Amino acid sequence: MNRFFNRLLVIEVRGALTLEAARLGPDLVPPAGKPARLSTDGGHSWADLVFDPTPTSRVPAGGWLECDNNETQMDSVATLSNPSPKRCRLQVVDPANRTVRPLAFAPPITAYVVAPVPADAGLWVMGLDHSRRAAVSVSRDGGVTWSTSSFGGTLPLDAVGTKEGHSYTMQVSTHNGRIVHVIVAYLDKDCGFRSTDGGGTWKPTNGGAPLPEPLDTAWPGITLPAGTHVLQRWAGGKHIQPLTGVNDAATYAVAPRPGWPALDAGVTGVVREGNAGVYLTNDYRTLSYSTNGTDWHEVTPQV
Repeated sequence: MNRFFNRLLVIEVRGALTLEAARLGPDLVPPAGKPARLSTDGGHSWADLVFDPTPTSRVPAGGWLECDNNETQMDSVATLSNPSPKRCRLQVVDPANRTVRPLAFAPPITAYVVAPVPADAGLWVMGLDHSRRAAVSVSRDGGVTWSTSSFGGTLPLDAVGTKEGHSYTMQVSTHNGRIVHVIVAYLDKDCGFRSTDGGGTWKPTNGGAPLPEPLDTAWPGITLPAGTHVLQRWAGGKHIQPLTGVNDAATYAVAPRPGWPALDAGVTGVVREGNAGVYLTNDYRTLSYSTNGTDWHEVTPQV
């Protein structure tokens, strides 16, 4: 979860907080550089994070993997381009030792984004393989070994993330690391894939046809704890409509989702899953969260 306070940006990752100086401009992007400080007690005390250039072989318990590029960090959707201004070198944050170190054994792809998935789901990194195809690599031993899957066609050499209004993006969502959904947007088509064995094998979703339109490739699909895949699309007015995967995402249907949040401002926010396994959405005034995608709780800041 990102929280902006005055001129500081607080980023919460798996129970630890990192603090960065931030100019709150139109895009709310913090300046380049490593997180300056870290807290492991909810923000009561802070310590400097120190960059150690010595590579580390794995992500420790309680730590996390991230990009060295603050503009990417952890995101549900990777915007692909070749070459990319947002490629990342993978690094390991160790809260116990207050260090940031390069990962010794990077996956065999050009990394773009570390997917924000729960800690026990493994490490999932999105990017391009050696043939310039959308790819995802997963590690279940803290980054020591990786397995990689590729999807879709080869990106053109002049791909720049978006082209003539169409996107080259991919996204990964999983709650338990076993049932995983991937969406690859290539020009004007969004294609989905589903794995039930942690990325070992994949089957097309939606019967192999492109996913229902209109989708905004910047809005993530999410995987609920039971394995249901939910797409999110613009429904007109100020609302985003959930499309629920039926029969293991063989098709998608417009169906009421019990408890799906409709927030105070009349804006149904995009739902995202954080790396702590909590689903989050917000409008301009209210944050809602859920641990299962059905039972939602509102948090209204004190002003």
